[in-house]
Amino acid sequence: MPDPTEVPTPADVAEPLAEASLARLFSSARTFTHFLPRLVAPELLGRLYALLEWGPTSSNGLPGRFVFVVSPAAKERLRPALAAGNLDKTMAAPVTVIVAFDLRFYEFLERTAPRSRSRASLEANPALAREIAFRNGSLQGAYLILAARARSDSTAARCRGSTMQGSTPSSSPTGAGARIFW
Repeated sequence: MPDPTEVPTPADVAEPLAEASLARLFSSARTFTHFLPRLVAPELLGRLYALLEWGPTSSNGLPGRFVFVVSPAAKERLRPALAAGNLDKTMAAPVTVIVAFDLRFYEFLERTAPRSRSRASLEANPALAREIAFRNGSLQGAYLILAARARSDSTAARCRGSTMQGSTPSSSPTGAGARIFW
């Protein structure tokens, strides 16, 4: 996880990205629905997660929780929750990522944002905590897509229309937000 006490200097952010890099991230990026039959290394998933953690969220709350689903058996468990239009591509993808959010992300603020004083107000206002968790967890999902696009050896597709009603994403006691199911 990023050190929340580190502050970037102007020299850290002074160089603009090359046009080719911007095109890969945005203007030339496309959603893929067909995938090569090759495995994705767990190390790559770890590097993508490490990158997305650096993306800004409200108070550095990092409410996103990610489940990397890799094996056919694990994907079968997703089948009932998938929209018909996403079923075939989800089952064929080498990795499917469930992007969720932790409604009690504020329990980790002492670690992720040591100077934050918002824990008590978020505990007292569950509707506000949910709104912040949803907005910023979704944002972290977008950071994951951008991290994957930035890697020359990976592609990212997004699926909407899946519903995980009744599921309750959990986080580890240390606040780590990524799990891999093989």
